[in-house]
Amino acid sequence: MAIHSASISKAARATVELGEAFTGEFEGAFTVLSTVENEVNSTALTILNGVSCLSALTGPLLIAEGMKMAEVGRTFSDLKGQILGILEAVRGAIQTVGGLCMIPSTVLTVAYYFTAIAVMAAAAVIFTEVGGVILSLATLVGGAYAALDFTEALRLYRGLKAGSEEKLLEQIKTEIQDPTKRAIAERRIERDLLEKILKAAASEAKALIDELRTTQLKALAEDAICVVLSLLAFAFTVVSLVVIGEVASFALGIAGTIMGVLWLIYDLHRFVDDMRAESGVYDKIWLALNAAFFVLIIAASIALSANPLVTGVILSVAIIVLLIYAVCVLRPKIPLLNSL
Repeated sequence: MAIHSASISKAARATVELGEAFTGEFEGAFTVLSTVENEVNSTALTILNGVSCLSALTGPLLIAEGMKMAEVGRTFSDLKGQILGILEAVRGAIQTVGGLCMIPSTVLTVAYYFTAIAVMAAAAVIFTEVGGVILSLATLVGGAYAALDFTEALRLYRGLKAGSEEKLLEQIKTEIQDPTKRAIAERRIERDLLEKILKAAASEAKALIDELRTTQLKALAEDAICVVLSLLAFAFTVVSLVVIGEVASFALGIAGTIMGVLWLIYDLHRFVDDMRAESGVYDKIWLALNAAFFVLIIAASIALSANPLVTGVILSVAIIVLLIYAVCVLRPKIPLLNSL
């Protein structure tokens, strides 16, 4: 899914989303472990889950990106581009609302810790559950985006299998001279690769067409996995709202942890290329603001943690996520990191 942004880069957004994914997975897995040991430290873990509030910041970026994509699609009469843009904007809007719901959840959890007012605890649970459902809807819309993107990647991949590499290269070079077809091609192919194609000689045809086939195969695999995981995540959220009983809750927690690991592997694979890009000034400001909020959440979780094991897990999360942030900023400048 080749998407280009003129503001906050994909590298910066990928960093924040990956950090949020790591935190959520640690929090979910440790909640299950704590339940087994009857050492639940719900206040600290709930506050750690407050990292989901960052969705309120990443959501507007998706809205802006989706609106831009839809506008480009409208300009060039690209119906699929318009639909993809609308889906991205809708996902961003839902994600923003979900992130906003997690803010009062976190605040009320802290307030309940100091006041022991039962209504605050009840309200925190409501906001947490509502926020979780809303964020799962955003995941479902992301799955719809991936499904539509899959059909385009499949169409392009099949086209790249028809004919010799030399003829395919000349056909692509001819098509992308047209502004409309160029705009559509840029949704599927990175601009750097398009520029290589425009300047390529016939002798480079096989290498470039093979590269195009590889990128589309990768997109097909990513989209298929995203669709499956999105459906599973939404089903999991719905079931978790109605499940009753300690054994059932534990089984659901294990299932959620396994699914979270799969999401984490998917995110790592999806974001690794995005994070190779160099971070600009706005990216660094964006990352600094998100890192500051993350540190605040971690500090609050540790301050309210009554269990040394919980504290150790939270510190481990903090170190991993802050390292992810550091790699995003430093990777282009350090050869060893950039080769990863």
